[in-house]
This record gives sequence, structure tokens and C-alpha cells, in this order.
Amino acid sequence: MLNPGGTFLFTSPRPACTWSDAVTGRESRSLGAEAYQGILAEVGLRLTATRTDEGSNNYYEAVKG
Repeated sequence: MLNPGGTFLFTSPRPACTWSDAVTGRESRSLGAEAYQGILAEVGLRLTATRTDEGSNNYYEAVKG
């Protein structure tokens, strides 16, 4: 639950893809940036930024409208 104006931050690759988690060995999955933007909008969140760090990890930042 987020208050109005609350920020939600998560990390996932931009393209839709699957990979084997390095720690657990389990399959991990990214739905892709477009899918995340749609899902966030459905629950009242607006994607405000995506960022990539020096390790090539992608972050999504969304705000509750």
C-alpha cells in the first residue's frame, strides 16, 4: 500500500526475458518495460523514471497518482 505521492522502486531487465538466478538457480523472468508500465497504470501508479547503474542493473521508479 502506498500513500498518494508514494514511490515504488523495483529492478528488472528492460527486455522481456528469462534467466537462471545466480544464487538460487531458479528461473527468473522479466515481463519487459512496456508490460510493467501497463501493469503499474492498472493499479494507479505512473512510471516516472528508469535508470541503469554501473553494473547494468535496470531500475523502475513509479509514483502513486
